[in-house]
Amino acid sequence: MLPQRLDEPDFASLGQSALRRMVRSGEAMIQAEKHLNKAGHSLVERMLHGHGRFEPWAHYPPEDVYDYDTASQYYYHAHTDRPEEHGHFHLFLRQSAFSADAVPRRILGTEGGTIGHLVAISMNRMGHPLELFVTNGWVTAEDAYGADDLIEAMPRWGVDHTQPCLAVNQWLTAAVRFFRPQIEALIRARDAALDPLAAKSGWEEVLELRDIEVVARMPVSPEAQMREIIGLLGGGPPI
Repeated sequence: MLPQRLDEPDFASLGQSALRRMVRSGEAMIQAEKHLNKAGHSLVERMLHGHGRFEPWAHYPPEDVYDYDTASQYYYHAHTDRPEEHGHFHLFLRQSAFSADAVPRRILGTEGGTIGHLVAISMNRMGHPLELFVTNGWVTAEDAYGADDLIEAMPRWGVDHTQPCLAVNQWLTAAVRFFRPQIEALIRARDAALDPLAAKSGWEEVLELRDIEVVARMPVSPEAQMREIIGLLGGGPPI
């Protein structure tokens, strides 16, 4: 039954160096939010700033956000059928982020080369993350890279320029690193669900199955995650 709801990863199984990196990323997320809050903004409010009435399905900003140095892309939008959330970020990696031998499951021939959807981050009205989720290919018109290729390319995701907002870009960049265990688990769960279908019908058909939208999801709480990781590190600051 899809979508599959995943449990939180076992952070205790991660090495100390990985946990320390996650704490530093969590601290970067907190710092970015503080910068926004001091100006009277939240992550969500800042994404919509200057765009008039918030319209479901529209991209914010309208032309998406690109960092061509890192081949990273994202946008924010909302659906009309998700009353529990305000909207969500969709994060992508463009073709040059992947290794030369990485081959997508299909090639749509869109301008700018192939693209892989990394993860979506669901947000509430206060600008706090609710869950992470991954989708079927038709949802974001992606070429759909496999789990190994996406996970190998994931550390390259990052946006460090000032458009549309430096603090939002910093928060998202840090979030990919802070939530890396969850993102990896979701991507692998997506493949585990779709691979058997593709073995029967082929990827072209499976990626366009409209009755499969969200494949896997996982609730998140940055505050609880930080407390757990700091506890596993003995309660001291990261080194």
